[in-house]
Amino acid sequence: MKKKVLLLLLAVLCLPLHAMAYSPNQTYTYNIYGEPLALRDAYQVDNIVDGTKLGITSFNNINSLYVKDNQLFICDSGNNRIVVMNASLKLERVIEGFVRDGKQEKFNFPTDIATASNGDLYIVDSRNNRIVVLSKDGKFIRLIDHVTSEMLGANYQFTPTKIVLNSTDNIFVVAKGVNFGIMHIDLNGDVKSFLGAAKVGFDLMLYLKKQILTKEQAKQLSRIVPTEYNNIFVDKNNFVYGTINVVDPLVLYNSINSRLLTVGGVQVNNLNESISAKLLRWISPSASQSGQDDVVKKLNLKGDDILRRSGYYPVVGDLDFKVKAATRDAKAGPSSFVDIVVDENGIFSVLDQSRNRIFTYDDNGVLLYAFGGTGRNEGLFDKVSSIERLGDSLLVADSLRNVVVAYRPTEFAQSIEQGIKAYRDGLYEKSVESWKKSLSLSSNFEIGYIGVGRALLRLGEYKEAMHYFKIGEYREGYNQAYEHYRESILRNVIGYAIVALVLLSFLRFLWRRQRKSRLQMIKNNAG
Repeated sequence: MKKKVLLLLLAVLCLPLHAMAYSPNQTYTYNIYGEPLALRDAYQVDNIVDGTKLGITSFNNINSLYVKDNQLFICDSGNNRIVVMNASLKLERVIEGFVRDGKQEKFNFPTDIATASNGDLYIVDSRNNRIVVLSKDGKFIRLIDHVTSEMLGANYQFTPTKIVLNSTDNIFVVAKGVNFGIMHIDLNGDVKSFLGAAKVGFDLMLYLKKQILTKEQAKQLSRIVPTEYNNIFVDKNNFVYGTINVVDPLVLYNSINSRLLTVGGVQVNNLNESISAKLLRWISPSASQSGQDDVVKKLNLKGDDILRRSGYYPVVGDLDFKVKAATRDAKAGPSSFVDIVVDENGIFSVLDQSRNRIFTYDDNGVLLYAFGGTGRNEGLFDKVSSIERLGDSLLVADSLRNVVVAYRPTEFAQSIEQGIKAYRDGLYEKSVESWKKSLSLSSNFEIGYIGVGRALLRLGEYKEAMHYFKIGEYREGYNQAYEHYRESILRNVIGYAIVALVLLSFLRFLWRRQRKSRLQMIKNNAG
């Protein structure tokens, strides 16, 4: 009996990864059907940093992490200080205030920090309603304690929460009570522009439908007020990324369900659609097209959202969620993004405070993997608040546990990043090699098959690309590879046909010439 049990246990342990049960706290992604697929771990915990390990008091309500020139700045908001660390996560200094006009001033709940090109520090002193500008060595330079704009009104109380500066020192600020978008301001507080304001329009058909609905149903047709951004990030190309965590769950749920994929003429998305979502589909058929589900944006200086969203589903985090909780303790609603970080290849990771997870997408908006969760075990969190990159490490702050968790990428994550980078650099053979490496580690990773197919397509290996696109169920890529393959076959056939025609023409010429020569000989002999 014991032998049978051991054999059964061994058989279970030997199952391939995709056959194993999915756990919401492990690394996963979604397939074309909207089903979660368990993957190999993308990141593993490398270090956990708290204040006592650094020789200072414990952190208290970490609001923001910021990395510049291999230095990590921690906005330790509850302790009213900025903690600065080096690339090895060792303490360098603590900034608790500054001297202005001969008097010592303290911060009051600093929530963010950024640096200018010359090293000046821009610290969001949130509860003092100001941005403090210090030199790199901590000397006071100036305050930005008000902003002016006709759209804000004369009585607006400036309460900044987040800040970024691009490579040319343009200042972008998120502030409470501003729903016109991200503020682009100058050093005097004058608002140059608002970036990424949500578009609101009026739909006559929806208005007419509203007249026949109940009050509860009609609420879904109310004119949407533009939502406030909660965080921003600027990448190496000076594009500003923003996250929005306030979104109507029904709108988002409808958007996910409306992106039904078609493979071979058959709808393949199998997410269950609730009655409320069906109602929303009827009363607001264009919700997903209006940008109301765009909880992550990539903005240029004109304020245009240029984020690519080429994945199976929108860039929204978890797909399978309930609009209302089934029980009192259950977590309802969609992912709630509170921070974002972008690497040099355009791969971005978004922090979900709703379920304490990290979602990582490529530069086309395709979900690569997600990991994390709520709990007390290693790699889980109580309340995530900020995310950053320090070298290859991914840093995540927990504002309730008061720690910073440093993750190191596994071989699986590294192979994915190398595959994407090699493709962007035009090194397609290396890209194929890297993507195949990711597949050897997680054979059910559909995006890996698509990655191989795309690189093979660039190499002109159309037939093999078709094979990988078929496994990855990427119909568009398969059709493209098929068209190229067919054209190459036709080109070869035409080429062979031309050679054959030339050869036949030459042989005919020789035959006619020889025949003519023989006839001439016969004629000469007869004469």
